[in-house]
Amino acid sequence: LPIFGYKNSSYNILFRGQSSDYKDKNGKTTLYPSIYRPGPGRVRLSPKLQNDRFIKLNESIQKLRQNRSKINFHKGLSDFKEFQIALLQHYELELTPLLDLTKSLLVAASFSLINSNEGYLYVLGMPHNYGSISLFVDHSMRIVNLQSVSPPEAIRPHFQNGFLAGRLPYTRKRSGDDNFANRLIAKIKLVNRDNKFWIKGFNKVSKKLLLPPRDDFELKLKKILGKNV
Repeated sequence: LPIFGYKNSSYNILFRGQSSDYKDKNGKTTLYPSIYRPGPGRVRLSPKLQNDRFIKLNESIQKLRQNRSKINFHKGLSDFKEFQIALLQHYELELTPLLDLTKSLLVAASFSLINSNEGYLYVLGMPHNYGSISLFVDHSMRIVNLQSVSPPEAIRPHFQNGFLAGRLPYTRKRSGDDNFANRLIAKIKLVNRDNKFWIKGFNKVSKKLLLPPRDDFELKLKKILGKNV
């Protein structure tokens, strides 16, 4: 896999692991942020459903902003929507226009095989991020460095070496620019038969580390948002 970075030196190589490969009606892979995906049971993404999702997202953003004193928010970043959206997306508290990615090949592979013996690894060529929240006008893209925007007490983001990417500017109407499959360099199917995929020096990151069963920061966010704790 190092060849991908070597052959694509002008890109920042990021990874994503999924248990399933979702495709459009033409059989092509899609990588849309959660807010632009079909509803449960592959229900069609209607304009009303899309609008309702954004209303709910904006309500949660406002709740987080109104409760800044209860959370160790980064003073220089908390005025940017990307800051609140990143936390909501990473903890899966709302559907958002940002897609989870990682710099770690090991983390992506572990997510790919987190619940089964088969999964998919996606290799994406992205702009080189330059800060906590990087805006790329020429690429119509934003990238958020989760480790930079997450408070120290937030356990989950710091294990995953995560980034979040989305269209700039995002809108309530989905477009082809929201599909990060357009950034694919490679898609690899991973198969872990008889647990032989993992080798010494490349050991699977446990589900307990990737998705800690108890993260007090997550519980704090849920309480602010009025979600079940």
